[in-house]
Amino acid sequence: MPEKRPDNSVNYGAKKKRDFNAKEMVEDKEPPQKIECIDFSICSGEEIVKNAVMEVSRDDMYTTVPSAPGQPSVREAATGGPLDRRMGTTNKDSKCKTCDEFLTECAGHFGHLRLTLPVFHQGYFKAIIACLACICKTCNRILLTPDEQVNSCEEGTELERASERARERGQRGSARQSERKRARERESGRMVMR
Repeated sequence: MPEKRPDNSVNYGAKKKRDFNAKEMVEDKEPPQKIECIDFSICSGEEIVKNAVMEVSRDDMYTTVPSAPGQPSVREAATGGPLDRRMGTTNKDSKCKTCDEFLTECAGHFGHLRLTLPVFHQGYFKAIIACLACICKTCNRILLTPDEQVNSCEEGTELERASERARERGQRGSARQSERKRARERESGRMVMR
C-alpha cells in the first residue's frame, strides 16, 4: 500500500524514509587546489604497446578446432587475431583470458597492431595543413611577426587566423611577382600576350 503524506499526496517510491544527515561531514585538511591545465593528447606508440595485453599478429578471426570424432569441428577465436579472448570476450558464457571475468564484469583490454608504414588520422588533416601553412617552405621558420607569435601562444585561434593571413600574403606575393615579370618583359621589348 502506498504511503500517504500529510498533504494527502501519495508517495509511491519510498518505503522507508532515509536520513541523509546521518553521515558526518568530511572536511579536507588541505586547502582546495587550483587546476592549472588539462592536457588531452593521443597516446604515443610506446604508451600503446605498454598498455596493450597482446600484439595482434594474425589476420584471421577464427580457427577451427576439431571436436570429438564424428562431431563437426568448432570455431574459436584465433589466438593472436583481432578476436583473441585475451582482449575480452563477447560471449556471455566464456571468460576473459586476461582477468578471468565474465562479460558483465570485464570491460575489455587493449591490444596493439604493428604497422609497417605510418597511418595518418583523417580527422587531423585540416589542423596539420593549417600548421604547415604557417611555415616557410625554404627556411622552415614560422611565418608570423613577433607580435603574432606572442598572441598565438595566448590564443589558440590566433594560429588559424595567422595561417590564413600567411596564405593571403603568399597569393599576393605571387601576383606581385608576376606583375614585376610582365613589367620587365615590357621594358625589354618582348611583349607577352596573355
